Amino acid sequence: MALFNNGSNILITDYEKGVIHKLDINLNYIEAINPNNCLKEPLGISVQRNQNETIFVADYKLKKVFMFDSTFKFIKSIGDDLNGAYYLSIYSNSLLISEFKGDVLSIYNIQNGKLIKKIKVSCPRHATNDINNIYVVTHADCECDWNKSKLIKIIKGNFINIISKSTLEITGKIQFNDWLFPRSIHLSNDQIYTIAHELDDNSIWSENYFLFQINKENKQITKKIELKDINNFWDVIYLNNKVIIGGVNDIYNDIRTIKFH
Repeated sequence: MALFNNGSNILITDYEKGVIHKLDINLNYIEAINPNNCLKEPLGISVQRNQNETIFVADYKLKKVFMFDSTFKFIKSIGDDLNGAYYLSIYSNSLLISEFKGDVLSIYNIQNGKLIKKIKVSCPRHATNDINNIYVVTHADCECDWNKSKLIKIIKGNFINIISKSTLEITGKIQFNDWLFPRSIHLSNDQIYTIAHELDDNSIWSENYFLFQINKENKQITKKIELKDINNFWDVIYLNNKVIIGGVNDIYNDIRTIKFH
């Protein structure tokens, strides 16, 4: 999901129907779009906040990212043979592509479409950035007893990677023993937000997801808020005092707005 039209609309990719759904900020449906019928299995989507707003859509089947202007006119494609491009993010003139199946965060120059670097990241999901760093949430690849919601062993992932913008090297990670399956990321001036299951002392994960608030400086959890009746989701948009969550509990068209005080 991505904000569009100066935050008045939401764009949501539909993998099965091969379209982009356009809604208003209150979740009222507007239309379905497939520019020039070029999309086959769209997944990741991001909007560059430039003067006219540029739209980027990753197509899982075609293994590339399509670039459109604000009227959905095709500009060009970026990338070739992408391995599971689930999520996209943008900073400056760079496009971040989380190649989930390839365990790679790929960084491309938007202007010339050339690859800048592929960074080895286990199970990359959402990414964002501040003035100095890129933050990448990694999914937990693990052994579990699914019937008991019990974690047995983490194989890889389950943390947030910190990557220096200046060197494009991993400089650290944010990791906790009491969370599992983190997804999404948002930054404020001094806080980091993500959504994950809470993990108890017996390695049993919570039925519902929790919103984790983390102090950016000391990397400690400052708050956890339970998201009632949400045990799975696909994507999320963070706003000032609320989150919009899509694909709730594996129901594609279940989109919810949750407000916080």
